[in-house]
Amino acid sequence: MHEASSAHLALAELRLASGDLNHARRGLRRAILLTPGDANAWRVLGEVEERLGAKRRAAMCRRNQSDALKGIGDAAGAIEALRRAQSLCPTSWSVRYRLAELLHASGHGDEAVQGLSDLVGFVLHHKDVASPSLRRHHLEKIEERLRAMGGLASSAAQALGRAWAEVGETARAVEIYRET
Repeated sequence: MHEASSAHLALAELRLASGDLNHARRGLRRAILLTPGDANAWRVLGEVEERLGAKRRAAMCRRNQSDALKGIGDAAGAIEALRRAQSLCPTSWSVRYRLAELLHASGHGDEAVQGLSDLVGFVLHHKDVASPSLRRHHLEKIEERLRAMGGLASSAAQALGRAWAEVGETARAVEIYRET
C-alpha cells in the first residue's frame, strides 16, 4: 500500500472515531485516489457516507469494496459487501446483477437464481422505478442471466414468464413456459 494512502486512511479513521465525518470523507477520498483498489478504504468511506445519510453513495462504496475484494480473491467478502450495498440501495440494478453473478461464480447457484427471481419481482412491483421499455430491457437481462446459470428450470422461470405476460410480451411468456 502507498505510504501516503495509509496515512490518509489512518487519519480518516481517527476523524471518523471523533465524529468529524466531513474531514474523514476528504481523507478517505485522497487515500482512494492513491490506491483505488484498497477495499478497506472503500469500506470505511462507505461507513462515512452511510453516517452522513448518503445511502446511494455508501452503496457505491460497498460495490467498489466488493470489486477490490473480488480482485484479491476474497469472494465471500465481496458477496458480503454487495449484500450491504443492496440493503443500502435496494433499487440499484447494478448491485443486484453483480451479486447474482458473483454468487453464481462462487458456487452459490441457487442463491444467484433466487436473487434474479427476486429481481423479476422488483421489476414487476416497482413500476415507478422504471419506464416500460426499461422494464423490458431488465427482463431481457434477467432472462439472459437465468439462461447462463441454468435457472430456466426453476421457479424463477415461472416468475419471468408471468413478468413477460404482464408487460404485454405474451409470445415471450409462452416461450419461457415451454422451456421450463
